[in-house]
Amino acid sequence: MANPVWGFIGTLISFLGFAVTIIMLFKTKKIAQAAKDSMVKTQNEVQKNVLLTDISSCIGLIREVRAFMQEKRYDASLLRIEDLNSKLIQLRHIKGFDTEFSRQQFQSVISQLYVIRKNFEESLREENILIDEERTLDVLMRISDKLDNWIGQYKYKVSEE
Repeated sequence: MANPVWGFIGTLISFLGFAVTIIMLFKTKKIAQAAKDSMVKTQNEVQKNVLLTDISSCIGLIREVRAFMQEKRYDASLLRIEDLNSKLIQLRHIKGFDTEFSRQQFQSVISQLYVIRKNFEESLREENILIDEERTLDVLMRISDKLDNWIGQYKYKVSEE
């Protein structure tokens, strides 16, 4: 016949094992949540860096357009303006540009690029149409400044969060 003390000890050990299992389950859940939070933070940082790099490449495209214009290479300028327009349209859909202020700014920039692009296309099609280089360079400089300012605002806004 079994001693009732051994049965009680066995039951007590079972409850202790169950309690340890529950504690380990909660610890595992906390670790999994911390890993998920870390992954999301890393993903956001990578996305931020890609976004800032893409905006910087837009600024580089503007510099190329300005250099081509100074060399009177309007065909090359037009190609870069089209590249810039495409890149900005893509950027408009990335997280970080989803505030109303940014949407309005980018719509303004895209509209200005549209006018510049049309002027270049008309000038290349018909030789008697001249491009107002001074005004175009001024608009491009203002667009570049807006993008530079946005980079600064975004860097500091994201780092504060």
